[in-house]
Amino acid sequence: MASDPKPQRSPFLEAADLPQHNWVERWARLAFRRPAPPPPTSSIRAQGVGDVRQFVPTSEGSGIFGEWVLDDAGLPAYEYKLDQYADTRAQYPNTEGRDRRDHWHQVGNRRVTAITSNDGTVQLYLGDRGGVLLNRFEAQDAPPAQSGILVFLARIGIGLAKWLAPLLFRPRLPYTVATQSAEAISTTHPKAAPSLAALQKAGAALPVGAVAMGISAQAAGSLPPAPFAYAGGYSYLDDGSAVWATAYRYRPPEAQARRVFGMGYMETVTTHRHIRVTRRVYAPHGRLPAVLVDIRIENLSGVDMTLKHYEYWDANPHHLEVQWLRPGALGLAGDGERRALNDRYRMETRYDPQWARLTVRQSAITPSALELPAAIDPQPESIFLVDLSGNPDAHYLNKSEFFGKGGARQPDAVMQRRGDLPIKLPSSSAYCLVLRRDLNIPANKGVSLRYAFGMGSDAEIAATQIYREGAPFEDLRKAWRRELVYFSTGQDAVLQREMAWHAYNLLSATVYSQFHNLHLVPQGSAYLYLHGADGALRDQALFVLPTTYLDAALAKDMLRLIMRLTDGQTGQMTYAFTGHGSITNGMNVHTNPSDLDLFFLLALAEYLAATGDLGFLDERLPYYPPTRPHSAPGDTVLDHIRFALRHLFQGVGIGENGLVKVRSGDWSDSIVLETSLADGLLDKADYGMTKENGESVPNTQMALYVLPLLAAVLKTRAPDVSALINDGRLDRLRDAVRAQWNGAGYYNRAVLRDRDNRPIVLNGIDLEAQPWALISRHAKETGVEVNLIERVEATLDRPSPIGASLKPGGAVWPAISQLLTWGYARAGRANLAWRSLNRHTFAAHAHEYPAIWYNIWTGPDGINGLSSPKPGWTWESPLTPMTDFPAMNANQDAMALLGLLRVCGIEPAASGDGLTIKP
Repeated sequence: MASDPKPQRSPFLEAADLPQHNWVERWARLAFRRPAPPPPTSSIRAQGVGDVRQFVPTSEGSGIFGEWVLDDAGLPAYEYKLDQYADTRAQYPNTEGRDRRDHWHQVGNRRVTAITSNDGTVQLYLGDRGGVLLNRFEAQDAPPAQSGILVFLARIGIGLAKWLAPLLFRPRLPYTVATQSAEAISTTHPKAAPSLAALQKAGAALPVGAVAMGISAQAAGSLPPAPFAYAGGYSYLDDGSAVWATAYRYRPPEAQARRVFGMGYMETVTTHRHIRVTRRVYAPHGRLPAVLVDIRIENLSGVDMTLKHYEYWDANPHHLEVQWLRPGALGLAGDGERRALNDRYRMETRYDPQWARLTVRQSAITPSALELPAAIDPQPESIFLVDLSGNPDAHYLNKSEFFGKGGARQPDAVMQRRGDLPIKLPSSSAYCLVLRRDLNIPANKGVSLRYAFGMGSDAEIAATQIYREGAPFEDLRKAWRRELVYFSTGQDAVLQREMAWHAYNLLSATVYSQFHNLHLVPQGSAYLYLHGADGALRDQALFVLPTTYLDAALAKDMLRLIMRLTDGQTGQMTYAFTGHGSITNGMNVHTNPSDLDLFFLLALAEYLAATGDLGFLDERLPYYPPTRPHSAPGDTVLDHIRFALRHLFQGVGIGENGLVKVRSGDWSDSIVLETSLADGLLDKADYGMTKENGESVPNTQMALYVLPLLAAVLKTRAPDVSALINDGRLDRLRDAVRAQWNGAGYYNRAVLRDRDNRPIVLNGIDLEAQPWALISRHAKETGVEVNLIERVEATLDRPSPIGASLKPGGAVWPAISQLLTWGYARAGRANLAWRSLNRHTFAAHAHEYPAIWYNIWTGPDGINGLSSPKPGWTWESPLTPMTDFPAMNANQDAMALLGLLRVCGIEPAASGDGLTIKP
């Protein structure tokens, strides 16, 4: 047989020719990502910038893993080229001690999120009634040998903690914590389907500390990963002489492969034995709870071929019940606990030849009413695989018999050319969905196939039939072209590419909540995909700011979510939310964060100013829980605003230094707990006293921007709100902030308390306490703006190549450092604002840390700074191993777009009657 031909370009995708750069100029620009500020508009027009929707090709910022290209639609895409199994630089640190080399990309619509991997596998996530991975991949290399004993010890320790929890913790309010492993409250437990009254009663008595860790004391066995759980999203081919997989992880060594991460899709091309298989997995535009798969199989030989093609997707449901302790052995133990959740369901399978579809349905043994909060999905829909291009010749559901001894590379059923397999399944995690097509392909010709994989109702499965015809992928790309951000200075192709990419990332992360009947952008990363929780609500509020200009309806939904998660008796907004309408305060640590009212009012003021949608103020929205009477003045949006102000001024309160109190934490969730633990042995900050009487400088600075803007926006619709804000309160807050100016050239961070309730001033430079002084113009009004900018720029910003750090040499958190971008712009420091915007780009990170896969096309919420032993990587804590899921966090995307808006001079007018556009 002749050797395989040279690899060809995908029939779906063409990489653009990339210009060559003078290496000295390239190095200088990359080292600082400081292109000159754009010329005036008239100059740009004269230079002929052209259509800003026409992307300029550039490979800048590609790192070692591949190359940025333009696809055949002219949209940015990342072609992943590294052989991660041959190059040790693909490894990245994680708390489980595994040899992790999987790098992934987000594909999504308004309903599903597909995690598409360099391995060629695809995992699908839905959040309709509690987060669930439909086909979790569990075929990782085994963790270190000692992990088994560590998991065992972790379970014992957590069991003891749960036994002690009732003695140590009591919830302050019913419905403040999502729990599990407690039959009294779990509405999905087969032995309990309690009424709302029972839930309230249980909520008032349950321990909220260790119980919410999420791992039961009863877990004794090893609970190994589900066997044969290879996720799927790839093909098996049989040409009569050989069998092979198209997944990069399981392909034959001699097979040629190409992988592309694009806007709304992942494409793989596998060429082996004169057969080229091009697979494109994409989330169709709209709200279908599924991905589509377009496959092109080409016969590159000179003779006709007969092939068997197997479309494989796994059915390995992984319900993300909230678990707050996830590092290392605790995470492995938690995974076992989540596997055991499948025992709460009956599994039912069906093959429908009329519609060419396979379904696997989980039916709760004791389903609960959907109007009640639940820790996990109380009534899951069917996982399905549909052949949309013909009639399958065979189907397979029994994964142990399908794979057998051959495993993922050479499945027994494929090697033995077996027909339909009998369904004799020992457990709920023993299913797969495989459809076979027998194909005759003439020489130098090809055939096309299409499938749909997802989870939905019978009606939603039936709706996939519309995709038997048409060109849904072309429709998808047209839709994305309409929804992206387009920006060009005429000089910098990187900013043009990245701003569009950030818009894609932000919008494609959207999921649906059936309990609240709305769409939202989750924070993502380890918080969602490891902890199983979302929030804090400040993040959704931050996402509202740029989303208002991208998709106002989505921004409005997230504002609705914040209001629906406000306690109707106290006005406290929940720290985080999880499951099907459940809420959680993070093991009783984040019981009453102090900044959420301000972030909500910030987001609402921006939305109202930008859209002019004052009719929204009359919409009625329930409080949480929706069935309990509330003490708010009413339930319109305007009433929610009044309730938030009342909670801010009375529930959070003002401390004796005139600052807004810190309570259990402000933007920094752990400022109270971590500081008290660090200083406890020195008899300094006291947790209880600080939580009661500590004060926050950034909260107060933020109030000086948010409250006047809100008063201006509402001056005609709600003069009582404007009067409440302008009753001398702002002057007192200004005086309090002025007193926190440090002679060293910055503002103090907070005023905490010792055990005797004496004040302790946190007076080291901390970026958290600086940007809002610039944004609110307080620093300018008090004559310290120049000194503040000089000190922050020299100490925190200039030394860091990827954006200003929180502390000298410390981590970079775009949720704060991109506020500095805005602060620079408000202060008229255009050069610093543009530099800040550029240094936050993925390209800047890729230049500085080219061998760290994340922060090239996706990333976490925080990046280690120069003083870290692992600069450029991400962080981990005793609760959160961000290192284990260091991607798909929406903060970087949202804050990059917010930074762009602000350096372009787009922000709400101080008069409250629209926008100021002042480049």
